[in-house]
Amino acid sequence: MINKRLNNSNIALKISGALCCIVILLCIFTFSIEDMTLASKDVGDFNTGWYICRDDGSYQKINLPYNEYVPKNTPFVIRKKVSRVDYGKTISFLSADVKVTVYADEMLIYSFGYGDKRWFGKTPGSIINFVDIPQNIRSGYITIVMESPYNGYAGDIKSISIARRDVCILNYLKKNFFRLIECIFIILASIVLFLIYVIQKVSNQDTKSVQYISLLIMASGIYCLIETKVLGIFYGNQTLYSILVFIYLIMAPILMISYYRNSLFKNNQKVINVWQLILLINCVAQILLQLTGVFDFMEMVFISHVLIMISIVAIMYRYIITLKGNKNRTDWLAGIAIFIYFLGAMADLLSDSLGKTGDMSQYSRLGAMIFAFVMCSVHMRYLIDNYTHSIRETAELLLREKEAAEKASAAKSSFLANMSHEIRTPINVILGMDEIILRESNEESTIENAGNIQNAGKMLLSLINDLLDFSKIESGKFEIVLVNYQLSSLLNDVVNMISYRAVAKNLDFRINVNENIPSGLIGDEVRVRQIITNLLTNAVKYTDEGYVLFDVDYKEDGTGISLIISVSDTGRGIREEDIDKLFDSFQRVDEKVNCNIEGTGLGLAITKNLVTMMHGEISVESEFGKGSVFKVKIPQQVSERSPVGDFYKRYKESLRQKTKYHEMLYAPSAKILVVDDNEMNLKVVIGLLKFTGINIDTAESGKEALKMVSDNKYDVILLDHMMPEMDGIETLNRMRENNYIGDTPVIALTANAISGAREIYIQKGFSDYLSKPITGITLENKLMRWFKPELIQTHMRYEEKKVGEDIIEGNNTSDGESTLSEDSEERNMKENMMTPDEIYKMLSSMEEIDIEEAGQYSFDGAEGVLANFAIYKGNIDEVRERLLTAYDEKDYKNYEITIHSIKSNLAVIGVMGISAMAKELEMASKAMETDTVEEKHPVFLKKWDEFNSVIKKIDFQKG
Repeated sequence: MINKRLNNSNIALKISGALCCIVILLCIFTFSIEDMTLASKDVGDFNTGWYICRDDGSYQKINLPYNEYVPKNTPFVIRKKVSRVDYGKTISFLSADVKVTVYADEMLIYSFGYGDKRWFGKTPGSIINFVDIPQNIRSGYITIVMESPYNGYAGDIKSISIARRDVCILNYLKKNFFRLIECIFIILASIVLFLIYVIQKVSNQDTKSVQYISLLIMASGIYCLIETKVLGIFYGNQTLYSILVFIYLIMAPILMISYYRNSLFKNNQKVINVWQLILLINCVAQILLQLTGVFDFMEMVFISHVLIMISIVAIMYRYIITLKGNKNRTDWLAGIAIFIYFLGAMADLLSDSLGKTGDMSQYSRLGAMIFAFVMCSVHMRYLIDNYTHSIRETAELLLREKEAAEKASAAKSSFLANMSHEIRTPINVILGMDEIILRESNEESTIENAGNIQNAGKMLLSLINDLLDFSKIESGKFEIVLVNYQLSSLLNDVVNMISYRAVAKNLDFRINVNENIPSGLIGDEVRVRQIITNLLTNAVKYTDEGYVLFDVDYKEDGTGISLIISVSDTGRGIREEDIDKLFDSFQRVDEKVNCNIEGTGLGLAITKNLVTMMHGEISVESEFGKGSVFKVKIPQQVSERSPVGDFYKRYKESLRQKTKYHEMLYAPSAKILVVDDNEMNLKVVIGLLKFTGINIDTAESGKEALKMVSDNKYDVILLDHMMPEMDGIETLNRMRENNYIGDTPVIALTANAISGAREIYIQKGFSDYLSKPITGITLENKLMRWFKPELIQTHMRYEEKKVGEDIIEGNNTSDGESTLSEDSEERNMKENMMTPDEIYKMLSSMEEIDIEEAGQYSFDGAEGVLANFAIYKGNIDEVRERLLTAYDEKDYKNYEITIHSIKSNLAVIGVMGISAMAKELEMASKAMETDTVEEKHPVFLKKWDEFNSVIKKIDFQKG
């Protein structure tokens, strides 16, 4: 009903508007100037009975209007006898650029233009002269003397009217009524355009230089108003009016070009700059010449007319070119408007050249009025279009914000992928070789140190995983995966990991698990483990003495249970005002006090998100300086009702009996191909699979891999993604295109562990995905999954080893950057006679090499370090040539890949300073910061070559 009433109101409004328009149009078309009552029949004709008085004393009878050529500064005199009925009345007539004097008998009764002392020149203007006839004239004669500083002006006189003075004025206003309306319309249009400019300026829209067209139209309106001569009725400074007309003529082309330069002359800026300079010089020159009296404006008006015509013609020419093929009606209207403006100006110039006086702006006025109307419409359309666009932008704001968020998420994912790749590549080598040490060593101290390295590496991985998990949660790609799991197994893994850290800090780690909890649950085992680990890790980190209590309970909840995890500590506690900040991303409370504690500030934020996603609850109670209690309640389904039993007793027994690593996989008939451009990574894989019996081939490039798969049949292919020249994806595509591998499983090896990575690699055609760093267990599990059953045999090796309950966690790191020692060259002169121990000692003494760092990448001690150096030395020339080729060809993609490999290899042999320089170049090439690459490449190359020249002199094989 409401909508119907609104529609009826709109119809009524439209009908009313249409009727008003019809009435207005009828008034305009039926209007006649003669219907105006102002001075309709009270004005008399004064055009007959005139005589010209010649210099020789003769007379010539004439009727007005009359025109005769009279040289400049020559008086032109006409005389007429006035009847008595006209005494006391006023005569009115037009004069243009003429000095006028009027006499009654021999008495001066009127003067204009003689002895003009006004500022800014003495040029007489065009004026309607109103001359009062005296009440008493003895002879009855009126004499008019006209003189002009210009040729041909003094002898041109139009009709003369006679009436009472007020009637003469009203009559003149009546005759110029339409002209005044035209002028007012032009001026109003300029005001409208200026308001449009103000609105666009305030709202930060493109003004399209509308201020210049507004000034041009305003000046045109004033010019036309002056030319009607009406202003002389109200303000008699005709000289000023005349000056304003000339100033308009010299300023008009400047305003035109200023308006059109950005829309029509975008590709001709230099030419337009020169033309604007010419127009400005002309403006300044004419004003100076007028002020100094050398020339006045009238003598230079031809130049102004020419400059106006050239400007308009140039604008019209550009419009013709621009409008070719342009169907935009608004642009066409603007082009037609300037053409009409040009026609009006040309018509008035033609009239002036024919020597006619009177209304010298009638055609310009009409053209300016049409031009003003059209330009108002054009810029009103621009304004409406801008606001329409603004409204459309507002309507699409949510979509754009969504796209921006997606781009930001993609950028963040890209950063995390790069970060993951950067950190996981060296961790892969460290943990891989460390695992080999744990497998093969029988020395208790070595096993203890290797275990510390393993724990430290896993801690670093946990920090990386926090960042990646946070990224997944924010991007909405995090999913809860429900599986059947054994609660006691999960708790055992968590307690084993945390107990090391608690013992290292001399904390009492207390465990209390309800014996009646169902042993088999259904939930996301990985995420439940992560929640518990985060809470326990925090408790240990922020507790300096006392205990950490890990309490596990449950509550029946319909068909399932609520698993209740409580972690209490006697640590530092949390201020009441900081509790609300605990679960914020990247937020750590008491940063100054806790600055020495590792962490990203993401653990609790991730924990809360995980609990929320599993429809659980998390709470915290804390007293500053005394400790905290974190409690989590997570709904879980039950798959096995048998109770978990005495978990603590079983855990204590497990500490007394630790099993040394044994291979789960033994497949001597299996054959695999490992493809990686980093020889160190190949070495790690070979070491991890050393006792599995698997036949392993390796390739260091996609090209080499293609050759090997064309000649050999493999059971599984491990293929690295990021390689120079031909990456893993391209290599896989070529393998399949050439039908080299058939249905052989191909597993992607990569350090990029961002969310959705597995799906990406599966989509690219890989069978599976393996994230670096690679552990022996994950690698064997992956191979067991993809090997055919007949390839796998029973386990061949199994050893047990007693270890103590207390495992002290340690971490040995070293960093630094230095230069080669001064006497290293002298020591290297004897390299051919060196034993392995001597070479190792020499390398240890070189300031450029951090030998402890190099040792972390070796699973054979000093012998492994020397082996790594031998591999590095053998690749120097090939890698250097590849780097220089990429640099010379500006191939920054291959440059990035090559410098990445150099960086990793330098880090493996402990050359951390030059490795850091390589990393800086890698980041610059990845970001396409070519100036940085160009600047720093020569410095790096010099430093690298100096180091390589020393290494090349050492015979590692002989040693």
